[in-house]
Amino acid sequence: MPSAFPPIAETKLHPPAAALTQVVRAALGEQIVAKMDVAQSSIVFGRPALPIDHVDYPALVVVNHCFGGGGFTSRLFGEIREKLGLCYSIGTRYDAAQGLASLLGSTSTRNETVGTVID
Repeated sequence: MPSAFPPIAETKLHPPAAALTQVVRAALGEQIVAKMDVAQSSIVFGRPALPIDHVDYPALVVVNHCFGGGGFTSRLFGEIREKLGLCYSIGTRYDAAQGLASLLGSTSTRNETVGTVID
């Protein structure tokens, strides 16, 4: 088994955080569309966020919970799922890995309603 699965310490899974930060900042505002012959589309959105040690991190946690991280009680769920009926699930999450903090969200919807969901 050791030859099939090298120790984690020897495996480089991610580029350095500085390199990731440059890539993320370069892609702000970018939309990537991959067209496929399927009835439903997945939408993923995100942006850089405050690091855990930032003085405003507690406020970020509250804002994320209200916006999309609070499940059935979030504003995104109330608007996109309950009011408009455009998806089954929608939400956001905060992630801080490799020194790069981000706020990410996702949902899925019928192809013909993608524009409405994004707007």
